[in-house]
Amino acid sequence: MMVAKDNNHQGYHGNFAKQFHKGKWFMVFGSSLILSFAGGSYMFGMYSKDLKATLGYDQTTLNTIGFFKNLGANSGIISGLITEITPTWMILLIGAVTNFVGYFMVWLSITQKIPKPEVWQMCLYFVIGTHSQNFAATSVMISCVNTFPLNRGIVVGFLQSFVGLSAAIISQFHKTIIASCSVHYYYQDTRSIVLVLAVFPAIVSILFAFTIRGFEPSTQFNDTRPFFHFFYIATALATFILGITITHLFECHLSKFAYHLIAFLIFLFLLVLPLFVAIREDLFLWKLSEAESENLNVIIENQENDGRANNINNNVFLF
Repeated sequence: MMVAKDNNHQGYHGNFAKQFHKGKWFMVFGSSLILSFAGGSYMFGMYSKDLKATLGYDQTTLNTIGFFKNLGANSGIISGLITEITPTWMILLIGAVTNFVGYFMVWLSITQKIPKPEVWQMCLYFVIGTHSQNFAATSVMISCVNTFPLNRGIVVGFLQSFVGLSAAIISQFHKTIIASCSVHYYYQDTRSIVLVLAVFPAIVSILFAFTIRGFEPSTQFNDTRPFFHFFYIATALATFILGITITHLFECHLSKFAYHLIAFLIFLFLLVLPLFVAIREDLFLWKLSEAESENLNVIIENQENDGRANNINNNVFLF
């Protein structure tokens, strides 16, 4: 029985950094980042006026595009069916490609780098782009819920909290990275948000494509504690985003660059803070498995010593 217990934890033996990268808690961290950039469909109102101004759409046409945007974002049957026959990394890569293709074509159209598309073409671009978030959400939700079946309600709630924050997170990335570190043009032109929607979610999905996968279902009730810590971090992140949104409306003694730089550093710290929770949990499991391995080696060594002693006694008796 003790040997079987050691086999269950053998994935944590060896180099901790290597095993952490393959662990279930790093998967949870990667899942939170993927869903933090999976809410592009919520940002349509930030650049919809540019669709009207640049492409000459009226409100009726804009409503039609908005309908197909919602259709792509809320029709997850395709991603669900593909999930049944393909591995998780393939789902994430498909989502990354469709996200980039859809939103990048919208950006090329809205910046007039390609000829003005027909309305049906623009609707198709939005369906492709917004449907990509279903691939990300499906793969992440299934992997995490199957890994933590005893805490599936908490897991889903935690992941959905980052989906709800995703629009604010992407917007903050646009403000702090592009707005404050680039030319003034991008700060005023909301068309650059579409480029951010095309690039950032695709990059994050590709980076964690081989991290999100199924693990042996966890039967530990103490897995609830780290998820509550994740909740606290998500709440702190939401509070911080609300705070900088409010303070941005008032005059600040700092320069625009300094203000955005400080805000970005704090924002980035809160966004990666779940990584430290994941490291703590995996480090605990790794130390536990190492201790069990040492105990097993001691037991085996004692059994071998007892066997040698019995052999010696038998030889003496025969002599």
